[in-house]
Amino acid sequence: MLPKAIWDGTSNVPKEEVMKAIDRLIAVLDFSTMEEAKKMVETLGDSVKLYKVGLELFLNSKGEAVDYLKNLGKEVFLDLKFHDIPNTTTMASLFAARQNVKMFNVHASGGKKMMERVAKEVKA
Repeated sequence: MLPKAIWDGTSNVPKEEVMKAIDRLIAVLDFSTMEEAKKMVETLGDSVKLYKVGLELFLNSKGEAVDYLKNLGKEVFLDLKFHDIPNTTTMASLFAARQNVKMFNVHASGGKKMMERVAKEVKA
């Protein structure tokens, strides 16, 4: 939860700045089970809008973590660190885009050709 001063208006931080901070916050769900992830999301409640789902939780939940968060109206950073040949990375990126995640990542070490292809296909 955010500090009481932010909610009760006694903070000297303008409300607009507080909202910007909330929009920038990414809560990390580095758990191996959905039960642990759900507990964290429930604890944080409305104080967090964007969650990072990494490889461990994504695989252990068979993708359920993304659906769970999206069904709650949350945003998702899918942190699967795509890095492979351009075609494989592009296909993985298109999968991520179809999940309507806010963002995902590809490794620049995959090269310019890979990054350009991903950008072109995801924008199409």
